[in-house]
Amino acid sequence: MHHFFVSKEEIGEEKILLRGENFHHLHKVLRGQIGEKILISDGEGVDYQCEIQSFSEDEAVLSICFREEPHELPAKLILLQGLPKGEKMEWIIQKAVELGISALVPLESKNTVMKLKEKKEEKKISRWQSIMDAAAKQSKRSVLPTVEKGMGWKEAFSYVKDCDFKLLPYENERGVVPTREILSKMEEAVKGKKDCSIALCIGPEGGFSKEEVEAAMGEGFLPISLGKTHFTDRNRSHYGIKSDYDAAGICCSRGIALHNQVIRDSRSGGKSVSPRGIALFFKIQLKSIR
Repeated sequence: MHHFFVSKEEIGEEKILLRGENFHHLHKVLRGQIGEKILISDGEGVDYQCEIQSFSEDEAVLSICFREEPHELPAKLILLQGLPKGEKMEWIIQKAVELGISALVPLESKNTVMKLKEKKEEKKISRWQSIMDAAAKQSKRSVLPTVEKGMGWKEAFSYVKDCDFKLLPYENERGVVPTREILSKMEEAVKGKKDCSIALCIGPEGGFSKEEVEAAMGEGFLPISLGKTHFTDRNRSHYGIKSDYDAAGICCSRGIALHNQVIRDSRSGGKSVSPRGIALFFKIQLKSIR
């Protein structure tokens, strides 16, 4: 079923109007047919299953069949992502959206090789947002996540200051036991709170410096362990998000379907990276010490 995001102004009580780029894509590119079912989201958490009723020169009229259950996590996830080299950020964004993040903050730290130059930052952010929008449609998200402007540590701290939990995977953190305890507390918090928010901070290829980790802890970040194995920056993001995903109690059909999807990264020498494998690896480590 094709998926589109529209503004609230285009949504009526019984009908939805599809105009502009959405209309062109449905009518000219996808060759939508009268009577075909499509999914419409308002970008703020409300989904509608609709049926194409008619086409005119510049708009499609859709009849609303029913409102769907939202395809979102009960907790808001914010990813502070240390800027990686090359085009890795595009891959990180796509998979992070599929796993349920609400916002991504490009983070400049001591070991980031890539820097967002002022003249090119707007163009870069715009491209990343386009990738995020496409991933949200493909994964049937109910809310459009956002890519924020690049930030340094102080600005990032301010951005997530009101989050209920702030996590920082750190290679020198002691064992998995404290991490399991933190995730258990998160799970309980999500069950008992309507608007819970979690910030996850992932470092660049060189990781975070000791001073940066200490500064983050001073701002309320909890260091956690992803196990004894070191992960690339791309996999750390999804590994950490998946841990938050599980802590939030999201064992839904969309999550299970995502686990079964094997992602092939063309830049990894033909090796496949499976979110399910990463998730299972993390679960095994946590359960093994119970």
